[in-house]
Amino acid sequence: MRHLKILVILILTTFQSFSQNATVSDTIVCLPKSYLISAIQEIKFGDFCKAELLATQKIVTLKDAQLLEKDSVIINYKGVIRRYKYEVNDLNDLIDVKDDQIKLYLDKARKERRKRIAIIASGTTIAVGSIAAIIWLSL
Repeated sequence: MRHLKILVILILTTFQSFSQNATVSDTIVCLPKSYLISAIQEIKFGDFCKAELLATQKIVTLKDAQLLEKDSVIINYKGVIRRYKYEVNDLNDLIDVKDDQIKLYLDKARKERRKRIAIIASGTTIAVGSIAAIIWLSL
């Protein structure tokens, strides 16, 4: 068992992907200091842009939440307005019905007044006629 482990280790170290022979071909490249400074500035600028992007995404998320809240408020108010319109229409219908009832009562009152005047007039005529007849017969 021990020999098998040693054999596996030897086989694996001979492969280029596991051995360090693959790193020997790497070379060191010398760059001017200005390139290094500009690379550092670009990295810092990239970090700043990432931070700015995150802040902007948070702002967009907050604005979306505010927009959803405003939309829900608008929808609620539209429902309230719709209910008020139905109530106003119902009240207008009720007013129309009451106006019709008032017209009927006024017509009925006029007819009753005419009847009363006719009864009074006929009663007065009968009384005057009776008195005239009594006076004429007594002469």
